[in-house]
Amino acid sequence: MSDDYTALKGYNADADLGLGCGLPTQFAKIKKGDTVIDLGSGAGNDAFIARAETGESGKVIGIDFTPAMIDKARANVEKLGYNNVEFRQGDIEKMPVTANVADVIVSNCVLNLVPNKDAVIKEIYRVLKPGGHFSISDIVLEGTLPASIRQAAEMYAGCVSGAIQKQVYLELIKENGFVNMTIQKEKRFLCRTISWRTTCRGRN
Repeated sequence: MSDDYTALKGYNADADLGLGCGLPTQFAKIKKGDTVIDLGSGAGNDAFIARAETGESGKVIGIDFTPAMIDKARANVEKLGYNNVEFRQGDIEKMPVTANVADVIVSNCVLNLVPNKDAVIKEIYRVLKPGGHFSISDIVLEGTLPASIRQAAEMYAGCVSGAIQKQVYLELIKENGFVNMTIQKEKRFLCRTISWRTTCRGRN
């Protein structure tokens, strides 16, 4: 489900784990000097691309729950020599960031894995500066996902079984105080169960 990052400024192959489902920085409208937070930053791919947009005068903070990912991201930033990119280990349901600090928040295929999505959206609202905005690539459902697909381990690893209905997702955002919401791009997948194997394929 991941998109091709290789042509984007700031791309670093060592940080690209191929686990995303879009290009949130493409639509994030990051400006020079912005403070950007990347939720579920992994090895740092989206954070480094955000850094290319915000420049040396800005700041990028990556947050990830997994210590191994934080170690990998920190090793990558050390190799790149960036002094305005940092990675913090923590839960995005309770971010290790003070309020009103971010101009922009990005996230790539992470919220679908979080049990309490409402808590994450509340945290996004808390840490954004007044007038700030976020750009998220994520997986949502339209229609009913069969139990066999939701429970399949490979579908969880593929970010599907934790996804919620699209309309519920959008309502959560509205209920937490956000306005001027825009769906920038949609990519549809048709999923079906064949015997014991679950498959997904893209659909234009």
